[in-house]
Amino acid sequence: MRLVKNNFYILLTSLIIFSMGITVSKADLPSNQTEFLSPDEAFVMTYDFVEENTIKIKWDIHPGYYLYMGMFEFESMNEGNKIRTVKMPEGKKKKDEFFGEVDVYYYIAEADIILEKNITRSVELKVKYQGCADAGLCYPPISKKLILKKKESLDSLKKTSMFESQNAMSDSLRMNSLLYNTIIFYLAGLLLAFTPCVLPMVPILTGIIAGQGNVTQKRSLGLSGIYVLSMSFTYSLAGVIVALSGTNIQANLQNPYVISVISFLFFIFALSMFRFFELQMPKSIQT
Repeated sequence: MRLVKNNFYILLTSLIIFSMGITVSKADLPSNQTEFLSPDEAFVMTYDFVEENTIKIKWDIHPGYYLYMGMFEFESMNEGNKIRTVKMPEGKKKKDEFFGEVDVYYYIAEADIILEKNITRSVELKVKYQGCADAGLCYPPISKKLILKKKESLDSLKKTSMFESQNAMSDSLRMNSLLYNTIIFYLAGLLLAFTPCVLPMVPILTGIIAGQGNVTQKRSLGLSGIYVLSMSFTYSLAGVIVALSGTNIQANLQNPYVISVISFLFFIFALSMFRFFELQMPKSIQT
């Protein structure tokens, strides 16, 4: 019995001394010691498919950390589809204590990886990079094997479309006869007439015809035909001009200056509708 009590006191004393040792060791640590993030937390990597053969890999870099521009390496693990080129923006000059004057990326780093062939469903890449912290820690080179998969929404959208690309549509128009293409575009135009964008034109056309007073059925049909043919000719001419120019008109229309000019015109036309001033065709044309 006494032996059991002695062993109990020895065990209790050992536990107290051990806990005191831990407390003292923690108190002896410097309070201002920097806690560094793990590489995956400091450099968060994401990717996106921007073209059929192009992948954009992006690193969101935590403040106080940076990636070396010269340490990036990319390799395609797909034998039949190697990397053609890699495009990266210019880095920021920095005098590094490890490598001297180097180019680095702060906050964000991006790489456009262009492959030789189009990507069907997925591609496997080997990516290597290295970064450091401004506080003095330099991580070892990081190497990762990534299997990048296309999103299902993009694949399903591609499957439900009639043409996979503009070239396929051009080939279809070239292969079929003029009569067949005319009928197809006529049917497509009829379907477009039922879209919400066309509905505001119905009261406008009605107002043009009804504004003539008591008109005959023949004159109403003539006015409607002139209106429809004029609209068709205008849009056809605009489409031909855009096609011959070879520019991406949709992207150019998103320019802030173009949007500002169009918004200003809408504002002016709205003032005319509120009777601030009269805006109409010359009398000679109206009659």
